[in-house]
Amino acid sequence: MEHTVLKEKERFTQIQWDMEELRKQCMEMELYEDTLSMFVLQGEKAHTETTNQSLVQENQMLLQQIDDLRDKFEDLRKEHEERSKAELMVLVKEVKSFRTSQSEPKQELTRTMKEKLEMDTQLLSEEVGKPKLATSEEQGGTDDVVRKMLTEVLIDNARLRKQINYVLRCSWFGHGTSFRESETEDQDQEGSVDLARTVLSKILEK
Repeated sequence: MEHTVLKEKERFTQIQWDMEELRKQCMEMELYEDTLSMFVLQGEKAHTETTNQSLVQENQMLLQQIDDLRDKFEDLRKEHEERSKAELMVLVKEVKSFRTSQSEPKQELTRTMKEKLEMDTQLLSEEVGKPKLATSEEQGGTDDVVRKMLTEVLIDNARLRKQINYVLRCSWFGHGTSFRESETEDQDQEGSVDLARTVLSKILEK
């Protein structure tokens, strides 16, 4: 009986030692797990910091590239504006020069046609005013024929001048002739037609 009790005590004591050993092992395992978790957290933190630093560096590089592109765009814009201004000045000079070169032939043509119309009118007026040696009936018929011819010539001259001025006006409008220049041309044309009508009226009164 005592032997059995002693064996049970020894077994119980051994169980207690085993339990204590297991408890120590559990504590060591928990400590190892805590240490491992701490290392993992530190590694993740270091990785996160490294990643953040890389992202910051990339963002800084992108911002620098954007600034460089903005500066380049501004330089190109200024260069384009200066070039456009220079080209515009050259174009304005060319237009002024062209208008000047076109104005002189226009004035010369107007003056020449006006002189021609006046000369034709004067010649016809002198022709009509010459004394006739024929009979009164022949003279009346001749006067009617001459007056009719004179009327046709004056009307043809006026129409011809109107057509020429119309063609010139279309050409000058196509090359930038101003509206005021066109009005001046129309006034000259109307003046010539009025002159022809006045001369014709005076001749027909004779």
